[in-house]
Amino acid sequence: MKLTNYKILFIFRIIKTLLNLFMDSFFVLYFINLSNKNILPFGRYKLVSITVLYITIVLLRNKILSKNRINLLKIGLILYLLFFILIIILKEKIVNYMYLIGIIYGLEEGFYFSVFNILESDNITNKERHIYNGNYKSISNILSIIFPLIFSSIIVISNFNISFILIIILISILLILSYKIKDICINKKKTNIKEYLKIVKEEKAIKHVYNSNLFSGLTYSSGAFLSIITIYIIKVSNTFSFGLYSSIIGIIIAIIALLFGHVIKKNKYNLIIYTTTLLSIVSLLFSLLSKINWEFIYLINVTSQGNLTNINSIKNKYKVEFYQLFELSLFIGRFISYILFILIAIIPINYILPIFILFIVLLMINSIKIQKNM
Repeated sequence: MKLTNYKILFIFRIIKTLLNLFMDSFFVLYFINLSNKNILPFGRYKLVSITVLYITIVLLRNKILSKNRINLLKIGLILYLLFFILIIILKEKIVNYMYLIGIIYGLEEGFYFSVFNILESDNITNKERHIYNGNYKSISNILSIIFPLIFSSIIVISNFNISFILIIILISILLILSYKIKDICINKKKTNIKEYLKIVKEEKAIKHVYNSNLFSGLTYSSGAFLSIITIYIIKVSNTFSFGLYSSIIGIIIAIIALLFGHVIKKNKYNLIIYTTTLLSIVSLLFSLLSKINWEFIYLINVTSQGNLTNINSIKNKYKVEFYQLFELSLFIGRFISYILFILIAIIPINYILPIFILFIVLLMINSIKIQKNM
């Protein structure tokens, strides 16, 4: 089988999702198992990591335009491996090294996504993007049905040691595949945010992309909301129950993704956004069930965002600038969300959840505006 860039990037997204599944879900579990008082150090870890992530992307903005930018992706993968090695070595002492762990994770994500977002935009055409995103989400969630059960069982039995072997295998696969990517040479030496902002003023859809990213960062896109829900489920159940629950959610999301990629038409996007947002607010009372409703909005938005990077005014000149502001809006949202996360150490969660409901409504409003201005 010939490995085209399309196939390589598809595999990259799936494996990286599985690795982040471990990070976002079971890293939280690790802290809760150590002590219920570890909300503050975990919150500080997240604030440091998302800050370093954004700073790294900003500092690499001109390096992303070089012929050797694939090397940045490789550095990110090596840092990811180092990150997991430190977790295994430090074990219970990890709470004393939260800033170091946060810095390394932020560097890894910064090096990785500064390049990967551009590669994906360059190699996936607008015509095939909705199928690409639908198939990716479906397959990754089918796999996530198995992995939460495996990881949660292994963590209980071996305290992360066997899980680390699986992580080494997955990262090794990505490193090997990174040598197979055929990159496109960019005829540009420096980014120019000032000139790009003129285009943002003219393109209303791009403005709403950044607004929706802000509220996405506040809620579902690596924001604190799912971490809060994870903690809640663990407190009322146990590690294995959490894995089982995540697997059931994965089955439903896989079906949703297949429908998006192969059945749902673009003219139905606004109706879906209205419906799923209402369901998200209602199902907020049922914890991770709200994540099911979010997936439709995510698939619509990520497809629209990718398509916008290939419009004539951006495609060959301002793609890096597009993602600079893209990451800035996510960073601001995530930073605020983890400030709220830290507050649950002193404020009952019932006072925090209504704030997230407001964020979800604002996410819906801006998602609809993207479609109206595309």
